[in-house]
Amino acid sequence: MEINAKVYAAANDVKLLEEAHEILKKETFQSFFFPEVLEPCGVLPLSGTWYGFSERAEPTGDPEEWLDCLRECAQLLRKNGAVLVEFRSPDDPDEYLEYAYTTASGNAGCGTRPALFAYDRALGNKDISLAIHELLSERTAEERERICRRRERKEAARREKGDFEITADGVLKRYRGHDTEVVIPHGVREIAGSAFVDMKGVERMIMENEQYDAPEMETLVIPDSVEIISGYAFAYCMNLRSVTIPDSVRTIGDRAFEGCESLKEIRLPAGLEEIEEFTFFLCWSLKTVTLPDSLRKIGKNAFDGCAITRISLPEGLESIGAEAFSCCHIKKVRIPESVTEIGKKAFPKETEIVR
Repeated sequence: MEINAKVYAAANDVKLLEEAHEILKKETFQSFFFPEVLEPCGVLPLSGTWYGFSERAEPTGDPEEWLDCLRECAQLLRKNGAVLVEFRSPDDPDEYLEYAYTTASGNAGCGTRPALFAYDRALGNKDISLAIHELLSERTAEERERICRRRERKEAARREKGDFEITADGVLKRYRGHDTEVVIPHGVREIAGSAFVDMKGVERMIMENEQYDAPEMETLVIPDSVEIISGYAFAYCMNLRSVTIPDSVRTIGDRAFEGCESLKEIRLPAGLEEIEEFTFFLCWSLKTVTLPDSLRKIGKNAFDGCAITRISLPEGLESIGAEAFSCCHIKKVRIPESVTEIGKKAFPKETEIVR
């Protein structure tokens, strides 16, 4: 199968971009280099002058064959720039779409759409992330200015309303802020479904392969007044790395943390009896989970797609749903005698199960 590729690169130094271009020529089969100056504007609020270019390669190898080339670029650019390669099949452009990318730590990777978000976060630099988005969008300067004006109006309305929309009976309906560290006000009793999520954006990402602007929140503190975290409350908050859940929480809804792929560890509250289905689905970085002694049920796909390597199941647990720990990396697990139901493919097939 032939694969077409489009290469996007950006750097804060034109000489770095030239050097990256020389490396990329090994795979692109092209030698044209026309750097574009990425000027600051409302859509590209660059802190300084950045440079970018894009070019096509037809045909080329599959993403894996680009990794050595991209590793060279990553070591060269690190936080001073980035490279993103979009792969499509000319025979089946809608079905075959993958990305290869560099990261700010000097590494390279490849994968499907979620990898693009991982790439954005790893850069650690919002400026270059926005620049890459604009390269992908190929918007004109006039279109960027219109977007800038819309964003300014939206931001003014947000400031007027405040970051938190809380009802009189203590339900947090919507978070509108942009902080990386978020502390929910004391007195909130319930966090409503999709309170931190643009669900229309998530739907476009999943169904139409659109870019999703994840909330900027990286750390979250939930006060001990909260009793309920509803379904989808924090779904696809892909920058979220740390969350504190107090023992006052008795209910965590289905898919509440789905797609929080930066989350590395979680301690679930004492008193929680059920982890509902898909609660931590696709939390790719989630490796450490502390389960409470009160837990009775783990729903289907609850931790499917996590990076968990070991798990301690509490005595008193009664049910483990289908594919609850599917795609994790658990080598061995002890099942308590209290467990009476284990769903299909609850654990990876290589997991040793001890009763």
